[in-house]
Amino acid sequence: MTLDHEVQDMLVVKSEQLAMARLTQTSIAKQIGVDKSTTCRELKRSIPKRGRGSGEYSATNAHRKTIVRQKTKPKHTIFNQELKESARHLLVVEKYSPELIAAYWKKIGIKGVSHETIYLWI
Repeated sequence: MTLDHEVQDMLVVKSEQLAMARLTQTSIAKQIGVDKSTTCRELKRSIPKRGRGSGEYSATNAHRKTIVRQKTKPKHTIFNQELKESARHLLVVEKYSPELIAAYWKKIGIKGVSHETIYLWI
């Protein structure tokens, strides 16, 4: 379940205020209306362990880190016609298995699909 961005921002700011008040993670979770594991995960991800601001929760830094995580996470690759032609060649001519095709694409730096997707296509 994903939260609306406005609600997420409100929760981050409220978390910062409550964390600054030195409340427990459970009481912070109760006050903002989320599960305590959500609060724990947010604080664990966002509190720096060393350097300036270490040990302190900052909503601004938490938001910045979230944006970076969203931009750098692996994206879904579409099994387009070019990949299908490559897979067809590797299956028929080179006699590669779908596992080998997926590993080959990964080795040469092609953003391919998983062997499971190739099996579904066959």
